[in-house]
Amino acid sequence: MKTTRSILILAFAALTSVNTMAQNKATLDNKALAQQQTDEIKKNVDKVTPAEADLILPIELEFANNLQNIQSKSKGDTIMANKKTVKAGKIRDGKIKTVLTSDQFSQYMDMEKGKSCKLNCTKS
Repeated sequence: MKTTRSILILAFAALTSVNTMAQNKATLDNKALAQQQTDEIKKNVDKVTPAEADLILPIELEFANNLQNIQSKSKGDTIMANKKTVKAGKIRDGKIKTVLTSDQFSQYMDMEKGKSCKLNCTKS
């Protein structure tokens, strides 16, 4: 009886540890993703100041967390997940719009559409 109880306690502790480590890893991954996205904005949008980047980073982190939540709650429903992802992206874009100038935001939107180009690039 004591052995069974000990095994159950150890199994529960191991499961809890694995779950906690997975959550911590997701948080680290979300922070890394948010930093990567912020770095992309700094690279592809002209004259992003450090103060603007400091305001963008938490917006990107919130977006990354939202994406993770959408993915975990979608349960294979890709249509629902896609709709929620689009909505989360629009919310993120709206928040970023309040941080950037109109010219910067236009460049940001081009970057998001895959047309990343600084003002000094040549059009072909």
